[in-house]
Amino acid sequence: GSQVFDQMWKRMSASGRGLLNSVQSKALEDEYRKIMKDEIEFPTVSFSTKLKIDPANLKAKPEIVEAGTLIPLEVKSENGWLAVSAAFCVETTRPLGLSFDKKNRVSFVQPGSPAALAGFKEGDQISAYAGAEDRKKAIGMDIEPFIEFIKESAIAKNSYQRTVQLSGISADGVRFDRSVSLCPSQLEHRKNAEALLNNTIK
Repeated sequence: GSQVFDQMWKRMSASGRGLLNSVQSKALEDEYRKIMKDEIEFPTVSFSTKLKIDPANLKAKPEIVEAGTLIPLEVKSENGWLAVSAAFCVETTRPLGLSFDKKNRVSFVQPGSPAALAGFKEGDQISAYAGAEDRKKAIGMDIEPFIEFIKESAIAKNSYQRTVQLSGISADGVRFDRSVSLCPSQLEHRKNAEALLNNTIK
């Protein structure tokens, strides 16, 4: 981000002090700032995961039965390379992917969901939750505030705002703290996959 750039620029300008006058130094800094953005954004990519093709008419456009989206989660700089982690959310994947019983224990984990990828299993119990920068809130007998928190967090556009911290006790009695990046609820998987398909078969 901008703090990293500021630190980098201080080191560069210190090592080059005396070689450039103040006008040249300012012009060079301005040019660097144009190419060094606060965030590097990678696009989400939606595509069909299931297609229906008419064998009697192979020239007909395939029908999308199911679509999903590859979503970048974070970008790290490692030894001069950019490492991008990603999640794949199908249109039927719920933002978190958990169902709860009457005692607020996990009763079902949707396969391939963010919760499944984070290691949740039936019998786990979430006792507290928080957003990326929030203080943890305890879950009492009423689980509805937690469900609403998940719904609201899933609307966020960037993965940082969709990352939630969940604490609790596993079915085996082991305490856990897990970070989960929710599948975004506002993505139009099928519409975006349709656009990609139309561009591919032209």
